[in-house]
Amino acid sequence: MRESLRRAGLVLLSVVVGLVVLELGLRTSTWGYLFAWSNFVLDARTVLAERDAGRYAPDERLGYVPRPGYAAPGMTIDAAGLRRTGDGAGATGAPILAVGDSFTFGDEVTDPETWPAQLQQITGRRVLNGGVSGYGFDQIVLRAEQLASRDKVAARDKPSDIVVAFIADDIRRTEMRRLWSADKPWFVIEGGKLELRGVPVPPRADPWATLTFWQKTLGYSYLFDFILRRLDLLHDWFGDHVRVHAPGVGELLACRLTERLADLQKQSGARVAIDSPLLDGW
Repeated sequence: MRESLRRAGLVLLSVVVGLVVLELGLRTSTWGYLFAWSNFVLDARTVLAERDAGRYAPDERLGYVPRPGYAAPGMTIDAAGLRRTGDGAGATGAPILAVGDSFTFGDEVTDPETWPAQLQQITGRRVLNGGVSGYGFDQIVLRAEQLASRDKVAARDKPSDIVVAFIADDIRRTEMRRLWSADKPWFVIEGGKLELRGVPVPPRADPWATLTFWQKTLGYSYLFDFILRRLDLLHDWFGDHVRVHAPGVGELLACRLTERLADLQKQSGARVAIDSPLLDGW
């Protein structure tokens, strides 16, 4: 028994020494990391939190919305919290409201390059870009309801058409109560009806408080980070996602949410069109 324990101890020690040597060797090869031993997961989440704190404002119903008046190179958020699509000079008729995720908001492109801005040029009508990066389909629907029915919207901003755009991953996001460290609302089906949960949405938690035991320990390893990066697994390692529904429930929720859009069409008088790569057209 003692001999078995001794051998197991030697094997464990050899593995630990080998990993330490690999860690130091890898850090030496990149030099800068040899003297910087920060937690990679914490650093990533802290940078995201700091960026989002300036770009977004908390919203008790939606989780977060674009911060009114925010501006960055190529990106402008107007006083209503909508991304700028142009001055709308010469536009006639009631505007079109576009809601969706980062594809609608236009991440990584300038204001005039977003598809709502392009739609404005094509149709000659003002288009209001209500897209928000990172939204799930549930948040997109809630955002459409908020923008189409808010009392403070001037008569000239009341949309006659609403384009609801989404991608496949937005359906999965309806199964979550937290995405990328930001808490969000979610829906459940009770008595055959949709019921909203998680509101008021709590503010973003401190990045350190969101780390698991393994992220607080292995997060300091450049070797572990290097391996996950090569395996393309950093999305889940860096990301802070909390699930409330089993995979697949999002599809059922999405179907019920489209019924909610039908109700919005009746109540607001605006025509609602759904646009997605999953569909043939809208």
